[in-house]
Amino acid sequence: MTLERFMTIVRCLRLLTPKRRIAVWVSLVCWMGWAAWIGLIQSRIPPAQWPVWAVFLGIGCGALAVAVFSVEFFRVTLKRLSTWTDRTQFAWVTVVFAVLISLQYVGVRMAQSAHG
Repeated sequence: MTLERFMTIVRCLRLLTPKRRIAVWVSLVCWMGWAAWIGLIQSRIPPAQWPVWAVFLGIGCGALAVAVFSVEFFRVTLKRLSTWTDRTQFAWVTVVFAVLISLQYVGVRMAQSAHG
């Protein structure tokens, strides 16, 4: 990563409201949790034996990280969305999160049932 690109990222973070900035940092931490969960998937533990808390933690972290970043990406990219209030922003994050966690949970449960 070049210094110029890093400074662009820093400028973008400064333009966010404090609540949105916190949401971006929380989603980064969640993404790291999701990456750790991938380690569980890559281990030799069969999916049917994954603990429920690990499944919820993994898909929850991944869904939250993607929801925050995707909604923020669309808000920044599309001019007509750039005037959203924090309330509207987080309402959409909640909707996207609910959709993603539902789809991912169904997918994981299908994988677990396929492995007995």
